[in-house]
Amino acid sequence: MRKILSAVAVLVLILTGCATEKQRAGAESGQGPLSVALLTEREVKDSYGWSLLDNPYLSYSGTIFPRVYDFLVFKLAVNFPVSTQLELLDADAENADGKVKAPFYDSDRFKTVTMSSVANQESSGSFSQRENKITWNYLPQGTLTLKPGKHSYVFVLVGKHPLPDSLTAHIRLSVNGEEQDFDIPLPDAQD
Repeated sequence: MRKILSAVAVLVLILTGCATEKQRAGAESGQGPLSVALLTEREVKDSYGWSLLDNPYLSYSGTIFPRVYDFLVFKLAVNFPVSTQLELLDADAENADGKVKAPFYDSDRFKTVTMSSVANQESSGSFSQRENKITWNYLPQGTLTLKPGKHSYVFVLVGKHPLPDSLTAHIRLSVNGEEQDFDIPLPDAQD
């Protein structure tokens, strides 16, 4: 009986892993030592905190005031063996008709939007932590000169709530002067 239960548990873990991998494949794109992935809400919370006061990448959703924005948080990961020039040229999420529903917000613009939701907490340590997470993790503007090795940054596409289904993220990067394009189908919103 113990062997049968162990076999069933292993089978469930394998099937769960396969389903998770299929789901992630639709929200991730990579070309060699460069990858771009849409982070799930759980990944955002695990990485940057579960509290709205601590985590700038969570969109405010209150009981009195409804959610205004939806954040699509992407992780850009690079691992180059040599010094590399990297720049985000353009990013947005479009519907099937090509209409932009969530444009890219640079770090300053994103900071303005996300920090306004907790502006009444300016005297708290959480407010400073939240602001620092943007400063430390958000993809800087302009061309970056990266040293050899692993680096990762986040960037956010911001759209009005609720975002429609069937969106595709289009991301253009310049790597050492060569353009690389990523088209990432986005999972539909969960009700």
